[in-house]
Amino acid sequence: MSSVHGLNKEQLAARQVETIDIASAARDYWSYVIGSNNVNMSTFQSARTRRGPLLEGWQDSCNPVVTAYKLVTIDAPYWGFGSRLEQALLSGERALFLESHRNCFAWIDEWYGLTVEVMRELEKQSEYLQRK
Repeated sequence: MSSVHGLNKEQLAARQVETIDIASAARDYWSYVIGSNNVNMSTFQSARTRRGPLLEGWQDSCNPVVTAYKLVTIDAPYWGFGSRLEQALLSGERALFLESHRNCFAWIDEWYGLTVEVMRELEKQSEYLQRK
């Protein structure tokens, strides 16, 4: 069977699949380092799409469902602290993914309904600003 990232059987067997709950209010060290938009997903509702609020068990009744596949590979072969370093880096990645996906949902009224042409123009503007 093929995977979205083209992993072989050995890599598929070694992977750890995680589900990130964007409605979770739980915070850890990395959440504070990365920052937070402070949107309460249990009360937020999009004015344009009427999606939300995200209450307990929202994943079971959500339609449409968006799945975003991310592949993070970390190998820190340092004797004595390599696995701790790997876990710390993975925790940071998890917090970054959580926050960015929370923002995508919380900012839905700003991007919902944009055409591909408008999105491409926004990408060009962003690339231009990054080069400055």
